[in-house]
Amino acid sequence: MSAQKLRHNHELLPFGAYVDEGECPRCDQLRTEKLEMGETPHNHRPQPFGRHVKGCPRCIELVSGAKPRESAAGRQARLDRELSEEMRRHFADPNSRCDHLTCFQW
Repeated sequence: MSAQKLRHNHELLPFGAYVDEGECPRCDQLRTEKLEMGETPHNHRPQPFGRHVKGCPRCIELVSGAKPRESAAGRQARLDRELSEEMRRHFADPNSRCDHLTCFQW
């Protein structure tokens, strides 16, 4: 990760979109951070109706069958489902000598 957080030189775009490479130092810095985390960023602004842009590395991954990234809301819903299932399995255990107030931290 970069040591100093740079500033955008443009108005913020909807959906956290980046401007084209070389136009904004902060957008370039964010692209680099995504690459360091192992994510392939799009090299264009959001497209309507999920269209793909020819030559974009992330669009090529998606066309080739990569799964779309999970949204924050989707990730939270998945974590909630996993916790509910874990609690259901735990309390279904006949050897469990606890109740829902003492076992899981709310």
